[in-house]
Amino acid sequence: MIRIYLSVNNREEVMELPVIPPEFSVQKPQGDETFETVTGEELSFIDAPGLKSIAWDCFFPSKDYPFLRCSRFDDVWEYGYKIDMWIKRKLPIRLIISGTPINMAVKVTQFDYKLGTTGDIVYNIAFKEIPLIDTESEDLTLAQYEELSGRLDELSAKIDSLTGGKLIETIDDARPFYDQAISELQETGYINGTGDGLDFTEDMARVVTIFYRVLKAKGIL
Repeated sequence: MIRIYLSVNNREEVMELPVIPPEFSVQKPQGDETFETVTGEELSFIDAPGLKSIAWDCFFPSKDYPFLRCSRFDDVWEYGYKIDMWIKRKLPIRLIISGTPINMAVKVTQFDYKLGTTGDIVYNIAFKEIPLIDTESEDLTLAQYEELSGRLDELSAKIDSLTGGKLIETIDDARPFYDQAISELQETGYINGTGDGLDFTEDMARVVTIFYRVLKAKGIL
């Protein structure tokens, strides 16, 4: 027996539809990219399938019909209010149709409803599949790991280029190119450091060395 469930936040809220639509349509678009070769031939590639979409027309009952699949809400408007609230909060919805393979995370792409002559709420609704990533259990493939590793290396290189690469905290770190300039400037009080060390990048050490040479040339040091 077919039953339709909508839920959010790992079944924190679950809604079972009391009336099963007479039919529902499922679409899964397939890309079809073609291009023309230099010889005039047309080539076509099999693209990855698009995301599924599903839609139906039905009604929310205002009274106890014998064909209801579950208990109905006392207030028939609650169905629309609840779905509207999920849409407003931008929550992914879990759509399950028992007796079918449909069990997927979706978003609502259309939801219209109105009061029918019998007091029921007539509605039409459409969903589109949204891919979710389970960050706790999904493992990285080797290719994904190598791609991430490469990006980290690129970021590290960019950081090094911005900071001058080498970090200079002590005179020993400054050898052999900058130690004399930094040492003398420390002795004369021009450089005090941060208390925990010099906290220089190599670019800063170059500037300090140039500054030192200018002072020496002018006889200030």
